[in-house]
Amino acid sequence: MSDSKTELAEAVHATADLMISRSIPDAVLDEARALVIQANSLLATGEPRSEDDRLREFASQMIVPMGAPIITDGERFEAFVGSPYSGKHNPLRPTSVTYIAVGDEVHAEVLVGPALEGAPGRAHGGLTAAVFDDLMGAMQRVTGLSGYTRTLEVTYRAKLPIDETVQFRAQLVDQSSRAFTIDAQAIHDEKTVATARGVFTLMALPDFIPLPQN
Repeated sequence: MSDSKTELAEAVHATADLMISRSIPDAVLDEARALVIQANSLLATGEPRSEDDRLREFASQMIVPMGAPIITDGERFEAFVGSPYSGKHNPLRPTSVTYIAVGDEVHAEVLVGPALEGAPGRAHGGLTAAVFDDLMGAMQRVTGLSGYTRTLEVTYRAKLPIDETVQFRAQLVDQSSRAFTIDAQAIHDEKTVATARGVFTLMALPDFIPLPQN
C-alpha cells in the first residue's frame, strides 16, 4: 500500500542529497526554490499536530508498557516514524535505515547520503553519534526497557563512508534499578569504524500516562 508521507519524505531527502552532490546553475536553483516554496505553502494548509499528539504517537511506537509491540528474534522493524535518524516520515533521516532483532541484539543496515557527510566522502561525526543513539533507542523495543539518554560516548576509529551500507549492532550490557547501559559498534568491510556506549535513565511511566487519550 502506498504511503504518501513516506514517499514525500524520500523525495525531500533526495533534494538535499542532490544539492550537495551536484553543481547546479543559478537559474535551475531559482526555479527549484520557487517550486519548494509553493510546496511548503501547500503543506502549511495541514492542521498543526500538538505535542500531546506527537507524544502519543511516540509512546505507541517506542514504549512497550504503553502499547508498542515488543520485537522478537528475526523481526525487521523501525523505531518511530518521526525519528530524524530512522523514521520513514522524516526527510532528515539517512538515506536508508533497517533494524532487525538478532537474538537479544539489534542490528541495522545504514546508508548515509551526501546531505549528511562531514568531510567529503564520510558521514558527519554528529550524524554517526545520532545514529548510535537512535539504534540504542530501537534496542529498547527488544529489551522492553524504556529510558532517556543520560550519556553517550562515541569513539571514532575510521571513516564511516557515505553511499555505502554500514552495519550497526547494539547489545544491552548492564541494568540497575535506575539505569541501563547499551554498547554498539559500526562495521564496514568487516572493520569496526566506530563504537559507542550509552547510559539511559529508566523512564518514569507516569510522565506519559496522564496524556489525554483519543
